[in-house]
Amino acid sequence: MKRLPVDVSNFQTMIEDNYLYIDKTKTIYDLITKRRLYFLSRPRRFGKSLLISTLKELFSGNKKLFKNLWIGKSDYKWPKHPVIQLDFSNLNFETSEKFEIGLSRNLEKIGILFGVDISKESLLNLKLQTLIEELSKKNRVVILIDEYDAPLLNNLNNQDIAQAIQKVMKLFFSTIKSMDAFGHIHAIFITGVTKDNLIYCSPYEPIDFADFCIECDPQNYAMTISPDHPECF
Repeated sequence: MKRLPVDVSNFQTMIEDNYLYIDKTKTIYDLITKRRLYFLSRPRRFGKSLLISTLKELFSGNKKLFKNLWIGKSDYKWPKHPVIQLDFSNLNFETSEKFEIGLSRNLEKIGILFGVDISKESLLNLKLQTLIEELSKKNRVVILIDEYDAPLLNNLNNQDIAQAIQKVMKLFFSTIKSMDAFGHIHAIFITGVTKDNLIYCSPYEPIDFADFCIECDPQNYAMTISPDHPECF
């Protein structure tokens, strides 16, 4: 009998350790073959982290994990892409400086996994830019970001810190947008609890898994825009 995955959000662990997995790979296949850029807003404990983990294994070309699932028997070609996977809820967000340092260190660790040294770059945006440029020499890069809004939600009572972190995030996502414009990125998937805090324009399409409805303006790719900050960067 398969175990219930009440405490598991890692796809590889779930498959290899014989946990019960409800096959959602047909939906995932539809997502990744229809568009490249997604933002998913759902409450906590809604399976977002498991989805990110599943996408990581999928884009890494780990077909063996999917052999008994729908997508493993489909016409999916299993290309291998370098994956930058980040979980903002695991970073230190007591201050914007600690948040930026933690994010930089995570990027450096990912670089080491792929044999790319970005430690000499002093600025976060340059570390990210260099990492994406170097990884894209292997294949176009996939970026997966879980709980993007955790640093903001945990500083709701300290707006000074929240706004400072928001500035770091804005530069971070602006760099991703720039790298995508240069053709270095294959796909981007971002999850969070809210849509209210990301106040700048972005290329990410909000989705609803029920019917893939688009809630943004396709002309300016506005994911969410605060009434107080209607401008695009």
